[in-house]
Amino acid sequence: MKNKIKFFKIVILLAMIVFKLSACGEDINHETVELGRTPSITRTVPANVDKISFIGVSGHNYTESSIVVERRSTPLIIVLENVYAVGRRGRNGNWHEDGGNGMSVIRVDGTPIDITIFNQGLQNGLIGGEGGTGGGGSRGNRGRRGGKGATPIIGVNKLTITGSATLVLGGGNGGRGGEGGGSNSLTNFGNPGGHGGDAGIAVTANQFIVNMTLAGVTIQAAKGGGGGPPWGNSSRGNPGQDDTKKYENISGSSIEPQILGGGLDNK
Repeated sequence: MKNKIKFFKIVILLAMIVFKLSACGEDINHETVELGRTPSITRTVPANVDKISFIGVSGHNYTESSIVVERRSTPLIIVLENVYAVGRRGRNGNWHEDGGNGMSVIRVDGTPIDITIFNQGLQNGLIGGEGGTGGGGSRGNRGRRGGKGATPIIGVNKLTITGSATLVLGGGNGGRGGEGGGSNSLTNFGNPGGHGGDAGIAVTANQFIVNMTLAGVTIQAAKGGGGGPPWGNSSRGNPGQDDTKKYENISGSSIEPQILGGGLDNK
């Protein structure tokens, strides 16, 4: 009996030693951000942070959001829990100015890095900001072009999506073209509207890996902006390009997603 008790004491002691050693060996700098019902996310991720968790509220949209990852050479883990974030909208163009381009939700400064997004909660979403409306054309000229929609995450080499909650990824819609300018002469009876801005691409990364459990990734294809209205006897501007690629690398070439687990649903 004494030998059994001694044996169990040794086992417990060894387990405690292993636990302490593993805890000491874990050298991960982890930050947690409780969002609550704040209207937007504005956050800078320092270079010394290895993992950052954003805890949101289910059903709440965080609009005009911007997460900037400082220049680094190491990978980053981002945990999303009930976070549906939309990037900042581009500004509307003033008279004879193009609309501003939308902004990404997550932007990596410097050299592209590997990012893993771990999803938990009910559902998460990252949607690029939409382009601003083009300004009206100056006299005798067509309306100005609408701004481009943004991709939701930029500056990524390898993007890995994992976890147990659905993630929606989508580019921002393009902005509408501006109204055609007024007459500048007795022979000028109309000026066309501005062209719409192109839609943002849903995923821009050199590698895109989906490895989910009990869930998947939904790709929401963005739309190009509508053409601006003409002035007088002229034509409406051309609509912007829809997001037909959905996935491209940093150079702009199409890529194929790698599905290791879960599903990939294209809308």
